[in-house]
Amino acid sequence: MTTNTTNHLETIDSTILTPLVQRALDAPSARVLAWEYQPIYAGMGTGTALYRVSGLASHQGETAPWSLILKVLGEDSNRADPAHPEWWRRETEAYRSGHLEVLPAGWSSPRCFGVVDYPGEGCWIWLEEVTDRMGGSWPLAHYGTVARHLGQFNGAYLEREPLPQWSWLSRNWLRQTVEQAAPALPLLRKHGDHPMVRRMLKQSGQEKLLGLWAEREFFFSLLAHLPQTLCHMDAFRRNLFTCENGDGSARMVAVDWSFTGPEAVGTEILYLTAGSLGFFEVEIEKAEELDEIVFEGYIEGLRDLGWCGDPRQVRLAYATASLRYALGTLGPILHVLIDEEFYPHTQQIVNCTIEELADCWGKIFQWFFTCLDEARSIARILS
Repeated sequence: MTTNTTNHLETIDSTILTPLVQRALDAPSARVLAWEYQPIYAGMGTGTALYRVSGLASHQGETAPWSLILKVLGEDSNRADPAHPEWWRRETEAYRSGHLEVLPAGWSSPRCFGVVDYPGEGCWIWLEEVTDRMGGSWPLAHYGTVARHLGQFNGAYLEREPLPQWSWLSRNWLRQTVEQAAPALPLLRKHGDHPMVRRMLKQSGQEKLLGLWAEREFFFSLLAHLPQTLCHMDAFRRNLFTCENGDGSARMVAVDWSFTGPEAVGTEILYLTAGSLGFFEVEIEKAEELDEIVFEGYIEGLRDLGWCGDPRQVRLAYATASLRYALGTLGPILHVLIDEEFYPHTQQIVNCTIEELADCWGKIFQWFFTCLDEARSIARILS
């Protein structure tokens, strides 16, 4: 994958770039003068890589800078089935379909300038480079604003738009993601006494995870009986951008549409809180405050679109969706903690020691346990 990708990158020339740059600049007569590419993300073995390709172009006697994002998706035989929760082609098909260009409620994806297939290897997606106008870390209040936009997006498919049936959408994504944790359970039993695993989860925490696995069908049944809507399914801080329209108004842009599909209303914002906590965009000590701000903003967004349902149903889905992180991410987390070969790369990504990482993840797991306790309580009230 790496060698082939590098070879293809070296074949990039003005013939390939010119139509892409013309679309990016909305300048049909633009001519590419110079370009370079820089890696942004290597994918940690997932077969995905991101590059920023930038340069200069001439247009109507003037020189203009331009930039594009190139997303490289490696073909993966283990994720070749469209029913797989992480089907490697889903985002490619999403952009090719054109549906991401007409999302409701002011929500959008980056403009797609082209998709190129490399049979037997993968494909390239050429995208608009988007910049978050907030820059850096978001203040907590902005999470509420973003959650409101997410509520409007999800609410549109509850009140104004039919739930899409596009063939490339994920189905039962949360269930399938949790089910993939099956190999992690024996791993937890085997390495429960590893210093880093024990640092993250005491014996009681490990027993809770094993109990959640045994109880998972109960939680899946809760979600199945709640109102369903279209969800991005990975809408956390690093995938969301607050951008400006030409008239100065704000628009929300979401990247990475590789998981999108129908799920219960409310699951969307669990990823905003949990994902932002897990990637240290927000300190775990502010989890409760973040939780409150995000949930209130989301309900406002649903109301904006005319939804008049019971907020307890939304809260039930929100709290239940934490099962995705409590179990669905257990395997990768255990591998990171157990295999010391991961330590340098992981510490570089998260900018902290592996001990600090284990401590933080331990606190986040405790938050998940609290969420799932809340889900049980709400389910009893609504039953």
